[in-house]
Amino acid sequence: MTLRKAAQRLAATYRRHGAGRTVGLAALLAARRAMVVERVHVLQLREPPTPPRIPGRLARFGEVEEIARLATDPIWDLDDLTADDVEHLFAAGHRCVLNIIDDQIAGYAWMNPHRVVIPRVRAAFSLLPNEVHIHKGFTHPRFRGHNLGIDRFAFWLRELPPRPDLTLLTDFAFDNFSTFVRVGRLGLEPLGTITYLAARGWEHRMLSPSLASRRLEVVPPDLPHRVH
Repeated sequence: MTLRKAAQRLAATYRRHGAGRTVGLAALLAARRAMVVERVHVLQLREPPTPPRIPGRLARFGEVEEIARLATDPIWDLDDLTADDVEHLFAAGHRCVLNIIDDQIAGYAWMNPHRVVIPRVRAAFSLLPNEVHIHKGFTHPRFRGHNLGIDRFAFWLRELPPRPDLTLLTDFAFDNFSTFVRVGRLGLEPLGTITYLAARGWEHRMLSPSLASRRLEVVPPDLPHRVH
């Protein structure tokens, strides 16, 4: 075989393999674009953090009327709750804590005593008897930077009816990097993860081994927190 022919054969082989790699890469990228992948951390807290002692700053239970008033302003991100929705939640055992700074409402968080509902992964799972789920924490933009989550978590562990080994569960998405800072400050401990996969009408949910004993339910992707 002449040097010229060998070079031509090598070039043809490279083009075939190069084309194959290009097609394979394109197929992989297309599959990734068609696939929905969501992962959420689940964390636990048993010992209350110590909130800073600042005059005019406190946390307390919210009343139905207060929450209903907040729901009329979209800046509070309350999923279009109405007064009837809030009453329904309270009647079902849910509660809302309010952050107060200088007599103004600065933030809130909800407590679900029944199950952990995570619309981001279209799933819910059961709680143990000593657990509650703290979710939908929100701070008004004007009061951000005050670490009000510390006040909320401390309040829940201090004010909820006492029970052995009361544990708060909460969750945050893997892409919410700012939460890692709050996790360290609050003393939250990793409990597990939940993963959601979906593509072309197929979907699958996975709990990490530490959560494998929990009962898993499917929930609609647009489930508002008022029907948790």
